[in-house]
Amino acid sequence: RRSVGGDATNEAKYADLLDDLSFDEQMAVVNAMLNLHRVVLVGPRVRVNADGTREMVLDIATPSTVRAICNPLDMTQVLGWLVRVEMPIARTPDAWGPSRPTWALWTDHEWAYLNENLDPIAGTWKEHGLGVNRWVPVSYSAAAVPCFWPGHEGEDLVAAQITIWLASILMLKETKSSTTQPVISGDTTTMARAQVADSESPIEAPEGVSISTIDLGTNPDLFITAADHALQRTGNNYGLSMALLTHEGTQSAEARELMLAPIRERRGKQRKIFRRFEARIAQVMARVAEVDAPELAFDPSGWRIDFGETQVLLSEKERLEIFRTRRGM
Repeated sequence: RRSVGGDATNEAKYADLLDDLSFDEQMAVVNAMLNLHRVVLVGPRVRVNADGTREMVLDIATPSTVRAICNPLDMTQVLGWLVRVEMPIARTPDAWGPSRPTWALWTDHEWAYLNENLDPIAGTWKEHGLGVNRWVPVSYSAAAVPCFWPGHEGEDLVAAQITIWLASILMLKETKSSTTQPVISGDTTTMARAQVADSESPIEAPEGVSISTIDLGTNPDLFITAADHALQRTGNNYGLSMALLTHEGTQSAEARELMLAPIRERRGKQRKIFRRFEARIAQVMARVAEVDAPELAFDPSGWRIDFGETQVLLSEKERLEIFRTRRGM
């Protein structure tokens, strides 16, 4: 539950803005991206619609499309952000000439387009007048540290998926192949050639020739075990047990709570991260609205957030037993 305090009008304007932004759903996406990438950028901006009305939207950028501009003398100080942009110019593809916008540079006071060589494009530099950078980072670090911007996050997920695919392909190969092979021993010089050794027709063999079979198959559990091993180890990196990954059922609420313990622990740690991040994003949203859409402006000075407590899943019998005990006490 988020609130900004002040009078009822200020609170209503903030609530309406969050509702128009679908802010809870947007933050759910940010939370999922944070778990995958460790760092995510969120930037509020005002969009002008075809009818002239203005509305605020949120942009979300992941490390794959962002570069941090740090102080050359202090790599822990971020001065600006480079965010990759897509400029679809269907009718006039050469309108920008050789300097087609590829990056957008944002600092606390200015923004500009850069080409693919990171050269500023003439005529695009502007002072935005916000006094703050519209891009707000959320990360597991309280402050920037050297080389804090990740570049290879999620590689374990890709490697695990490839491992599972490969194990499945090998298992399918063993499934389709004929694992039982005939072995013919004895003098086969008088034996008829080109006989089909299948279950549809018999094999004729002269006296003294014996036919047996051997099993060359591989137990598919070998590949299943390898795939499950990769899945379990990768899930453990993100606080997920194998029981949760495979949607295993549980017999009691206590067992369910034990399965969810790693996720609840991670959720508790992320409260501090998101409390700090949302306080900053509220201030930036208020400043962007004040400059670009005064009708949406609000005062964020009394902002606060209360996180709801997660409910323990109980069966009807367990709920009645707890109620009876409390009533007796």
